Amino acid sequence: MFLKVAFLVSLTFVVAIARPTCRNPDEFGRGFAVKGNPYQYWECIAMGEAELKSCPENTQFNEVHAKCLTPGVAPPPEESTPPLTCEHGFAVDLSVDPPACIELLCDHNQIVVHPPSGYPECFTVNCPEGHSPSHNGVCHPIPNTVCPGASTESHSTTGFETCQAPTCNTNDLGYNRHWPSSDPKKFYQCKGEAFPVLIDCPPNLCFDVRWQVCVFPHDWTNSCSAN
Repeated sequence: MFLKVAFLVSLTFVVAIARPTCRNPDEFGRGFAVKGNPYQYWECIAMGEAELKSCPENTQFNEVHAKCLTPGVAPPPEESTPPLTCEHGFAVDLSVDPPACIELLCDHNQIVVHPPSGYPECFTVNCPEGHSPSHNGVCHPIPNTVCPGASTESHSTTGFETCQAPTCNTNDLGYNRHWPSSDPKKFYQCKGEAFPVLIDCPPNLCFDVRWQVCVFPHDWTNSCSAN
């Protein structure tokens, strides 16, 4: 009896450690292996919710292809149908055949994901201040962040700076300069090797990389690149 209980506890633990969180966009639309059990797999069915499913008869879950396949039989070739692209404010509905664009407007901190149902949903990505998520959920600095009081022309220009934190390597330290951030009201300064620090401009001023100082809004020009 003790061995049976121990086995069940061990099996429960094995199943639990392989369970996906279902809070990452890349976790949807595929299966996840159950360690020690090739006949079942996890699948994300909703945000934060995974379901344990069984493979069809005579098949096993293949971790490489992330789906159930017949052992010893080559998987069928993947179809190379060009993906459907939609305009802003619309998303692809994969629950219908053929796929179609439907209206779906997500917030600036959200991206579109497709659960197994294929019906698109908005997924919130918690990016740090001054950053926004790309289509795959990776946080990037927001270019052209507004400098309060600056002219429209100042914001419409683009520069060549990445507006990300400098590496502060030996070369950076030798330049004795400051770097712009994605927030014009702040700038980076190297306080040592591999030690960038984000510094606030005085109130009502914005950092201009050309002059290497914080300037009044009417003197400021955007230096962040558009990419």
